[in-house]
Amino acid sequence: QQLGVARVRAEEDARTATSEAHFRAEELSARLLELEKQRARATEQDEIAQEERRRRTEEERRRLFEIEQAREQLEEEARIDAIARQVRESEEEARLAAVVAERERVEQEVRAVLEDKEFQLLLEEEKLGALQRARTQAELESLQKIEEQERLASEAEERLAQARRQRALIEVQAQEELEQLARLRAEQELQRRELEEKRARARLAFQVGRLDAMPAHKPTAGVDVGSELRPSSDAEGIVIGGPLLPIVAIDIEAPPPPPFVALEPPQGRFAEGELPSLLWACHHLAVTGAVELIFDADGLHPDRARTIFFEQGEPVLVSSSLPMDRPEEALLRAGLVTAAKYNELRAGPLRSPRRTAAALAAEGSLKPEELFPSVRGVLTEQVMSLLEHESGTYRYREEHAHAADRVRLEHRLDALLAEAIRRKYDERRLWLVLGGPASLLTPDDRGRLLPPLSPEEKLALARLDGSRALEDVIVETGIAATVVLRTALIALSSGVVRLLARGVPVDPSERQAQRERSLAIDRARVLDRLHAARNGDYFTFLGVDLHAAPFEVQRAAERVRQRFDPLRYSDPAFADLKAALQEIVEVSFDAETVLADEPLADGYRRNLLGELQRPARKRRA
Repeated sequence: QQLGVARVRAEEDARTATSEAHFRAEELSARLLELEKQRARATEQDEIAQEERRRRTEEERRRLFEIEQAREQLEEEARIDAIARQVRESEEEARLAAVVAERERVEQEVRAVLEDKEFQLLLEEEKLGALQRARTQAELESLQKIEEQERLASEAEERLAQARRQRALIEVQAQEELEQLARLRAEQELQRRELEEKRARARLAFQVGRLDAMPAHKPTAGVDVGSELRPSSDAEGIVIGGPLLPIVAIDIEAPPPPPFVALEPPQGRFAEGELPSLLWACHHLAVTGAVELIFDADGLHPDRARTIFFEQGEPVLVSSSLPMDRPEEALLRAGLVTAAKYNELRAGPLRSPRRTAAALAAEGSLKPEELFPSVRGVLTEQVMSLLEHESGTYRYREEHAHAADRVRLEHRLDALLAEAIRRKYDERRLWLVLGGPASLLTPDDRGRLLPPLSPEEKLALARLDGSRALEDVIVETGIAATVVLRTALIALSSGVVRLLARGVPVDPSERQAQRERSLAIDRARVLDRLHAARNGDYFTFLGVDLHAAPFEVQRAAERVRQRFDPLRYSDPAFADLKAALQEIVEVSFDAETVLADEPLADGYRRNLLGELQRPARKRRA
């Protein structure tokens, strides 16, 4: 358009210029050239504008297409939502219909139950009416019977009075016969009891047929410790365990001591493992008196003697000259006296546990509530320490403990002996007593009662039936060898079982070789786990899978700490492994901390798998 306008103007100007002046022709030609240039520029700008309009048109079309697609997608989603809403509404309607149907069914059932209950109530009311009528009839009948019984009772009383008169005459005649029959029965019962007592004592006698009883005329080597330590002013012939404090007179007279019951045989010798049987026999025979024990096999050293005073089979006092049996020693070990008070008691005269504790409580060195537990604790420790000795001789004598020294223990002697066997007998002593692994034990009827046993001990005792050797019992039950052997010794000592066949004991050199092999195995296991702790990953160290649950990780860590606890490796052969065991325990705590936390465990697992895959990539490259 601009070009057209310019051309028109140019033509008009040209005609005007031609008419005006010829001399301006050249100027017009120059302008024409300029206009041509402007026209070329305008054409170029027009092309650019057209290209821009075409580009905008394309963009507009593309935008319209995208909008159309979005609209179609929204319509499709709306359609899907509508369908889903319809489905949900139909499901909700079906669920509501089901609920309504269920409610109607329940209501029908409730109505049926209520109708049934109403019917039952009607039946009960009818039954109740019938019962009331029957009760009324029964009351009438009972009144008639009572009247009849009263009449019969009066007649019976008359007959009874006559019968009593006759019976009195008969009783006078039969009284003498009854008295004579009672005397005969009493004599027969006394004879029967004496026979049963003899049989029971013969059955419960200590090691009948196995120990060599000392002749009655041959005195036991050694002296009466109680007599040596007894004050000269004591003229009652009572063993009181050493020099005592002055006896304070009291108004209440002490009850008389029980009658003496002797031990059978009254003296003899015991070997390793036989002392528990001796003490069990004292308990089962209800021995009352003093049993002196000299713990040297030849009986030439009375300074190692102890005297146990029994009352009805229970120990009430232990008289001993051994320093370890002094009451102050046990009180110091229990932390009940100070070192200064211990030295003071040590320098003083020997007194019984009861008198020592009473003196300490009187002077304020012992709490009143600690008096009885401390006295019983001292006597308990003295009784249990008897099983530390292996062999010696014994002798029974008829002596009572002084009333001021007697102590009744909280537990029975058989329970104390069982606990003493558990504490004092190690595996070496147990095998020495019971023989080798092939020893057979079978049930026996000499024992009647057993002390309380743990579930493992009961299981082991049930296997001692005469058909299994000790090694078979250990393997079948899976219980530790020491538990099985101690159970066998407890049952053997109490007479519940007897040794049917004694196995060949293990040679000492072979036992030492077994011990060295066992130590070598344990050392190798510790070193291997230490290597895993230092060079392996936590999963390998704990022995769990890569995807183990936190609970499995915790259980595995506890097993590692229990298996490699430094307290389990107290043998001097493991002295150089204390640091290694401590390191294993510390690593187990670290492994449990990481693997029991799921986020930490996932990160550790990914890192571990990445490290395992890098060498494989390098090999493939």
